[in-house]
Amino acid sequence: MSKKSIVAAVVGLLVVAPGLAHAAKPIRVFTQLGKDLPGQMADETVCTDYAKGVPTPGLPPPVVTGGGVAASAGAALATGFLAGLEEAKARRASYERCMRARGYTKVSLTAEEEAALKAAKKQPEREAWFAALLARPDLAQRIEAARADILDLPPVPDAKIGAAGLVFDLSQAKAAEGAVGEGGALATLPASHLATARLTTEYPVSNMLGINKRGEAGAVFHAVARGPYVAQWCGPFVNGSVQGKVTQMGCVETAGDGFKVINVGGESWLAGDLFVGGFPVDDGPRLEASAEDLIGPVTVAIKLDKITKKGVRLSAVGERDGKAVRVWVGGGNFDAEGRLVVPLWTHRLTITRQDQAIAAVLSADGDGRDWYGTAAP
Repeated sequence: MSKKSIVAAVVGLLVVAPGLAHAAKPIRVFTQLGKDLPGQMADETVCTDYAKGVPTPGLPPPVVTGGGVAASAGAALATGFLAGLEEAKARRASYERCMRARGYTKVSLTAEEEAALKAAKKQPEREAWFAALLARPDLAQRIEAARADILDLPPVPDAKIGAAGLVFDLSQAKAAEGAVGEGGALATLPASHLATARLTTEYPVSNMLGINKRGEAGAVFHAVARGPYVAQWCGPFVNGSVQGKVTQMGCVETAGDGFKVINVGGESWLAGDLFVGGFPVDDGPRLEASAEDLIGPVTVAIKLDKITKKGVRLSAVGERDGKAVRVWVGGGNFDAEGRLVVPLWTHRLTITRQDQAIAAVLSADGDGRDWYGTAAP
């Protein structure tokens, strides 16, 4: 990152579109005790690069019931404008989440500090301003006060063996005893939820596109880790329709100074595929974490979806109460000996072709890689 961008990087100033600006608020900056300017700029670069890779959220196409071509064009333009705002929010939120994960906290500047920052036009003056901020004797107290004002989601534990919000008990995993045809299960893995929590109060959410739904008090949410800086809490949301109350799964994650709600597939006991999009909200759910699994066990089945000329297509589904939620897709080609190995952390699932069926063998000789082939950090 060039030194010319120091104010934008350290302070994180936002450019607001004309007509959308709110009343002036105190400037807030990311800071961390013991972190000098070069160190913070290096972290800024990492988080900026991370945010650039965040997928652009989608918005539904405009629905126009009247007005002809002009109305349709206007609605499309409005939707495009909203999409641009959502994209900027998503990248900004990802950047801020990354900075917080690296130990930074946003503190509000005093009027005197803000004036000094705006007066610092040259690079040496900006560096001196930053050094003076770090030297403030009250900075530690201000950081702690800022942290206390943040409503955060319950922490999500690290699942060494598991995925999609589940922890697998591979010591009890079983491979199919005989050859398996398409649609059959090659192996089953007992699983429990990574973490669960109960919603203590009703949680209503809405956005500018007219989406209104709520999490009901008492609903159980479960935790899902979706990358190095993204931890979500997923649970049932309800909304009204002409057919009555409709329940859909949704996931909530931190996003900048607020939160983001994402629609997902699945059942009330397990979040499924992420849908395109999502929208920011100011408030987060009040969740009371539980030391035990409030939902109960799930069986994960590794399924044989398709036998191809060169290999297989696989998937994994969580199964409970006669329903299934897809949590993984994989597969590959057979090697020269007609085998395909699926890594499963401490185990391996070796599958071989037998005419129009597949035989599977589960062995406790894994090298730590998960079913995506990713090594443990």
